[in-house]
Amino acid sequence: YRDAGREVIDVLCQFSDCVERASVDEAYLDITRAVEKRLKEITEVQPSQLANTFVVGYSEAEDNDEEMRKQGIESWLSYIREMQDLVQMRLAVGAVLIEEIREAVYKQTSFRCSAGIAHNKVC
Repeated sequence: YRDAGREVIDVLCQFSDCVERASVDEAYLDITRAVEKRLKEITEVQPSQLANTFVVGYSEAEDNDEEMRKQGIESWLSYIREMQDLVQMRLAVGAVLIEEIREAVYKQTSFRCSAGIAHNKVC
C-alpha cells in the first residue's frame, strides 16, 4: 500500500512542485502556478473538459444523476462567463487540471483516485 502511495505521489509531483503528503493515500497539491500558466493559454473552459467534475451548489448533492451533473457544470460555466468571475475561472481551470492529473494517475499507475479543489487546503 505504501509503495502504491509513492507511485501516485510521483505522478502528482509531475504537476506541482508543492505536494504535501497528508497520509499514505492523501496529499495536498498547490496548483496555483499551473492554473495561472493555463489561464494565459485559454479564455474559456468547456463542459467537455470537466467530464468527471461535480460542482457543489450547482446541482443536487444527494442526486447522482449524470444529466443533473452536466447541467450543473453548464450553469457554473455560464455564471463564470456572464460575471467574468476570475476567482471562479481559476477554480474551473483548476478543475481541468485535476481532470488531467487524475487521468495521468490512472494511465501511469492503473489506480483510480478522487480529488477536490478549493481556494486553499482548509476549505
